[in-house]
Amino acid sequence: MSASIARGGKKILNVTDRNDAIALGWLRDYLKSDAERPTWAYYADAIIAANAQPQPRVPQKAKINIFLQQWQPTQKKLPKILQKMLATAKKYQVKIATPEITPDQANQMPIWFHHATGTTLNNKNNYFYSKILRDKHNIFFKDSQQTTKKAIDVNVKHAYKIGS
Repeated sequence: MSASIARGGKKILNVTDRNDAIALGWLRDYLKSDAERPTWAYYADAIIAANAQPQPRVPQKAKINIFLQQWQPTQKKLPKILQKMLATAKKYQVKIATPEITPDQANQMPIWFHHATGTTLNNKNNYFYSKILRDKHNIFFKDSQQTTKKAIDVNVKHAYKIGS
């Protein structure tokens, strides 16, 4: 029915496809980088993280992005607009995939519950030392690992100077 009259249709708007296109537009904005991301996307992150499924067990602070990590939200608990956006993402198999990741992009990737690691590392993500790195040292991204490593190296060198 949505085909042109010349092709035997009635040239009626396909509402399902139009709604999917709108949801994909929201998804495009939601997935933009930090500099271009709209304010509502940060609220959506918080709402999605607050409604995460109980398994795998992911600390609230470690929930950064469902497209980069292994955890998923409970769809029924989300607002309808987020349900539609995520359902459309699933329908069209939306994934964050780039032909090549630049060093800057790699530094902004979350290191906890990363989807590329598989489920075998979930125990390590909740290991004692992992909790210390997350909670005490605020390490969530590859870039923060480098910063913290430099700070620890400086503190160790400083401690040796004081002790000698």
